Amino acid sequence: MEAGVKARRDLILLAAFTVLLHVPFLTQPVQGDEVTYLDIARHVLRQPLTPLNFQYVFLGHLVDAAGHPHPPLNAYLLALAWIVRGHFSVLFFHLFYLLFALGISFAAYALAARFTSRPLWGALLVAASPLVQVNTNTLAGPESPALAFLLAGAAAFFARRFWMAGVALALSGLTGLQALALSPILLLEYVVKRERPSRAAWLALAGPYLGVGAWQALQWGLTHRLPGAVLLAYAQSPSFSRLGLKAASGLALLQHLGVLVIVVPLARRRLWCLAPGLLACLLVHDYPWWERALLAVFVALGVNALLWLWEARRSNPLLAGWCLLYFAFAVTVFFAGASRYLLALVAPMVLLFVLQFSQRPARLALALAVNLLLGLNLSFAAYEFARVYPQVQAPPGRTFLVDGDWGFRYYMLAHGGRTLDENSVPAPGEWIVSSELSLGGHYDSLAEEAAVPLRTADLRVRTPLRLIDRYAHSGFSAASAGLLPFSFSLRPLDRITYSRTSSFLEAPGPWTPTQFSGRLVYLPIPGAPVHLPLDSRGTLRFALFGRGRGTATFRIARLSGESVFERTVPVQGELWEVHTLPLAGLREAVLSMNAPAELRAGWGELVCDDDLPQATGGPPAPGAEPKLSYLNLGDIRSKAQLGSGWYGIEDGGWRWMSKQAEAVLRVPAEAAPVFEMQLFFPPGFMQRAGGPVTVSVMLDGRLLTRETYLQPGGYRLAKSVPQGQLTAPAVRVTFQLSRAMPPGASDQRELGAVVSRLGFAGSR
Repeated sequence: MEAGVKARRDLILLAAFTVLLHVPFLTQPVQGDEVTYLDIARHVLRQPLTPLNFQYVFLGHLVDAAGHPHPPLNAYLLALAWIVRGHFSVLFFHLFYLLFALGISFAAYALAARFTSRPLWGALLVAASPLVQVNTNTLAGPESPALAFLLAGAAAFFARRFWMAGVALALSGLTGLQALALSPILLLEYVVKRERPSRAAWLALAGPYLGVGAWQALQWGLTHRLPGAVLLAYAQSPSFSRLGLKAASGLALLQHLGVLVIVVPLARRRLWCLAPGLLACLLVHDYPWWERALLAVFVALGVNALLWLWEARRSNPLLAGWCLLYFAFAVTVFFAGASRYLLALVAPMVLLFVLQFSQRPARLALALAVNLLLGLNLSFAAYEFARVYPQVQAPPGRTFLVDGDWGFRYYMLAHGGRTLDENSVPAPGEWIVSSELSLGGHYDSLAEEAAVPLRTADLRVRTPLRLIDRYAHSGFSAASAGLLPFSFSLRPLDRITYSRTSSFLEAPGPWTPTQFSGRLVYLPIPGAPVHLPLDSRGTLRFALFGRGRGTATFRIARLSGESVFERTVPVQGELWEVHTLPLAGLREAVLSMNAPAELRAGWGELVCDDDLPQATGGPPAPGAEPKLSYLNLGDIRSKAQLGSGWYGIEDGGWRWMSKQAEAVLRVPAEAAPVFEMQLFFPPGFMQRAGGPVTVSVMLDGRLLTRETYLQPGGYRLAKSVPQGQLTAPAVRVTFQLSRAMPPGASDQRELGAVVSRLGFAGSR
């Protein structure tokens, strides 16, 4: 009776402690991968049986949600909260997920009661672990429910309540695939006791596999696709399996183990673990001295924790084996080095700590205080990271593009934006809002090629502690951002850039919109006037561009001939001179440029900056028919018809293609047109690529021609299209090279060939 009263008192205290830990962060805005989980939950409400049967944008590419690394149970839980509340609410969803944080604490108590005489200390230390605190302050992430189900399943398994264990482990497997690794580890219970598992035990451990297998079978029956196969295809991508990426992930996980779970005391016999820390400090050259010092300390703490676990196998092989085996699994399988990958070993590691110091409550209290101090500060840093993005101002206009991810994208889309991807075609004058931190990048889209940065805004937070930062090398969520579990910075967390696409791409005139060194340039025919329609308000921003040697004269005039801008500039190599012109009622202007033939000169940027919405008619409709039958790859406008496999414009006249590329062309009127492609292999290309290069060209999947090139140089590939092969209004052209130059130290791209023009020759 007394034990029952004590347990109830402990659980009440534990519940109050857990709630108090999370109450300060119940208004934390949407951030991180929560954006994707909310998207999946919306699809649960629309199509309950196939919620992953859609595509979303990740790093500028359309990806298949069926390949998402988390099974869908978390999305169903989100959908349940949505139904109960009636709409999405940050506070309500946090309160809903607080139930799983309580579940983690209670399951940890049950586990601690099985292994220690101080279950309350064990549960308190699990709840206060910085790793658990930060990763469970969520309103949509799967970490809380996955860990709650996992620990509940483990506690029930050790208590020989196998049907409860099987259900909980199955639910955990349907929330996070880590449960598939834990089930075999739980068999250590029988290995240590030299017993044979019962049939009920085997069935319980099979729960995660049966749950995930049933989900796969259901999706196969409904969509004829296996989500596991889609995930495996993504996981086999070279970008996810590079040795360097794996090594960085493992080093980050080692530091998370030593710092974020529970700080294991150093012992004199383990002082040699300082050597790996010093080695890591010496090998990393691009970190400032103080971050290298942190790296040395954190790596040493991680090695110390591993050694401590190895020593603990003698006193408690079950808990130590759980930690060591799971850590080996995480280092082997995962590639991002995120702290959340180690959540499954927090409970056993904490219990080993409690067992060692069960007779020294002062040491337990000190560990709890350290966990609380570090965990609350890291949680506040995460809160600040999320807090700044709802405050980002949307640009003017009916529509704009968003270059980024996480909470930044979520709140920008809520303001009316649309996600930027590699195929984005902008409306004339459309804005692009980009984040330097939030997974933004250059996707080689037409929108980015036609955009000009006009202003920036820095985002500042109220703490120097950083879980992610542009300057501090903190890899709490991804080793690609840095190797340290956390770091410090006094600089702005992020910089938001507002760019505007030029509204003159389709303006008729004797010029070609192209790029030089990544900057938008309109190259006119020298002496030929270009009539430019204007909207008579704001300012016209433009740059004078020149490359070569000579003197260029630039002039902007009214229709009456009155000059509003005129400048003669000598060019000795490179000219880029930015100007602004107040429009003040100017509705049309005539641009002209005169320069010698050996000087390439033109107008850069050409963007109206008026802070007012432009009557653009909205973005182009997706899937619009291609306009051109012949593409000049130095012309920005050709990008709208280029598919995958192409890089940005270089030197205003050409693009590199990778080993395989695609384009879409309008089918010309003539019955049997000639397809041509002007390509170039620079000196040394065949040697670096490994031999002669064969170029295959296919029209809608049917081979048109195959040509082999033995030496570097320029070539014209030409082939007549058989009569009757082109029957649709448009044709997809696929280019396949037998060899390409592999990525190198100075250029990380796979380079196939330089292409300047392609298409149907009679349609130029």
